[in-house]
Amino acid sequence: MSGGSLSEDDWEYLLQDIDDGLVIPVVGPGLLTMTGHDGTSKPLYDMLAPALMTKLGLSAETSSFQTTKDVAAAYILSGGPRYKVYGSMRRLLRSEEERVKSEEICFPTALEKLAKIYRFPLYIATTPDHFIEMALEKFRLGFRRDANVKIFHPAESPDMSDLPTQNLSGAWCYKLFGDFDPQRARDFVASDEDLMEFMVGLIANSDKMRNIINFMRRRSLLFLGMPAYDWTVLFLLRIVRGMRLSVRDESSKGEYISDHNNMIDDNTILFFQKAMKTTRIIFGDPVDFVHELHHRWSHTYGAAADQQYKHLLRDLPASSQYGSVFISYKREDAAIAVTLAHALWQANVRVWLDTQRLEPGEKFDETIESMIRIYCILFVSLISVETEKCSECYVHKERLWASERQGTLSTRFYLPFLWGDITADDVKLEPENIDKRHYGVINDRDLPSAVSQIVKLYNERRGCG
Repeated sequence: MSGGSLSEDDWEYLLQDIDDGLVIPVVGPGLLTMTGHDGTSKPLYDMLAPALMTKLGLSAETSSFQTTKDVAAAYILSGGPRYKVYGSMRRLLRSEEERVKSEEICFPTALEKLAKIYRFPLYIATTPDHFIEMALEKFRLGFRRDANVKIFHPAESPDMSDLPTQNLSGAWCYKLFGDFDPQRARDFVASDEDLMEFMVGLIANSDKMRNIINFMRRRSLLFLGMPAYDWTVLFLLRIVRGMRLSVRDESSKGEYISDHNNMIDDNTILFFQKAMKTTRIIFGDPVDFVHELHHRWSHTYGAAADQQYKHLLRDLPASSQYGSVFISYKREDAAIAVTLAHALWQANVRVWLDTQRLEPGEKFDETIESMIRIYCILFVSLISVETEKCSECYVHKERLWASERQGTLSTRFYLPFLWGDITADDVKLEPENIDKRHYGVINDRDLPSAVSQIVKLYNERRGCG
């Protein structure tokens, strides 16, 4: 592999490997682009450098330091105690997370896009903050920060740091360089000296952390916002691959490194191109690359992708009549309906889907009305441009029956979800007693948030008998 942009063939191979679960993103600080108090956007750890300098009492002459690691190094070299660096960084990172939670600033969009590519089995975090975990908790169904996160620390037992298994289920996050929360890790990488200690610890414990190392070894690594000129990338690759990097043949598992081309010197490029035959450097902004990656993957393998929904339809079990979730959709929206049904089924939710509608010719079972009026627990209305085109479509009969049942219930039964290029203001054909304030939204061909809402209500209704 060489440097530059990806060809269409390269994109095809990468997307196929991602959908097969054979790619692991390594998330570097370059993806955490945040908006500062002055309204400008820059990587989080660059943005926090002046604030850390102030907290540590460094003089204005050092204000040219670019990142928090530069500031930390200068402070320690001046004789400052290391614990003050950790304490100051904890306060700064905690403050930034609170700003995001309060919606004072926007969440890093690249992390959202990355989390929405739901075929990544594992995300490697190389920063001590919690932003990638927050994105996964929001967009990956079943991900829990208290259960699906492992944190490495060189002073901890390797058994505690290893993944629980080599056959992961759902999404996991592995924090390579510690965590700023003292309840989770005693410290974290705040300076280059810390980084050296963590890397030495990884080398010393790699044979004892077999699950995480073997899981990474069997997959391609996608470095995002982790500078290619940084020796950390090479050391990490050497640990994971278990051999000299230059002796690998072109059939070995490789890696992709997305980085700004003006940040990589000629010798580094030459090494990757000539010595490491399985490495591809992708020039450009890593944030832009993630947006392009999400767009291409969604179009090819996302919820509305034709081949994806046909694959899911094949695996979908027969509809369950009693105590199920009824999904009302128009045939043109079959892809998202089937994908939603499959996601609910995986979450142990019974689903009723009119599969006859997937074929031309609208032949409807006589039991549909009784399903809606009597037997189903929840009714999901998928609202799209297609459903709004025709007031005589069969789906509007279903929605009338469901709205009439909703009118007699004190709890939520009718669950409208907007899908595709449509807003609440565009909806004219939904029943009048369905409150627009309760419209759910399925964005960017991703389902986890919608599925979570439905699962929560489904479990509540089942608990009520």
